[in-house]
Amino acid sequence: MARLEKETDRQVLRKLIFAYGNLVRGSQNEFILDEEVSRMAKVYKENADPEFKRKCIYIMSDFADPDMQFISNDDTPTTEGEDLGTKGNMTGSTTVVKEKVNVSPWCETLQQENKTDKDGERHEDWEIIEHAIELLHESYPETCTLVKNNPKDEL
Repeated sequence: MARLEKETDRQVLRKLIFAYGNLVRGSQNEFILDEEVSRMAKVYKENADPEFKRKCIYIMSDFADPDMQFISNDDTPTTEGEDLGTKGNMTGSTTVVKEKVNVSPWCETLQQENKTDKDGERHEDWEIIEHAIELLHESYPETCTLVKNNPKDEL
């Protein structure tokens, strides 16, 4: 995350966010905590590259999506002292439920996005932004409060 905050080269940023996304997705380690959510929101706001921003949105959507949680083949939590809830499935695998984090910086950042681009056209990424807001609110209702002018209100 520190490197993402300092990097200015667009291609390097895209590769860094790709690497970070691969590290975070499906990991049983807690890579995204309160501080990382704030830092990701800051990096997202400060960057103008649409592809980079889209990758940030996908990472946070995957993070909030309950279907993207880590699947382990054993029943033992791997990090000592973690309070992990589990539920079995038909293959004997265990879904590890991660600790809740404060996603309000990210939720607020996405809700501040303009629905239209500078030409008045519908923002090309609005659907993924809308989906990310929905997932964040469903998974973290205590910290992702929907604002009154949320895009879902217009539907």
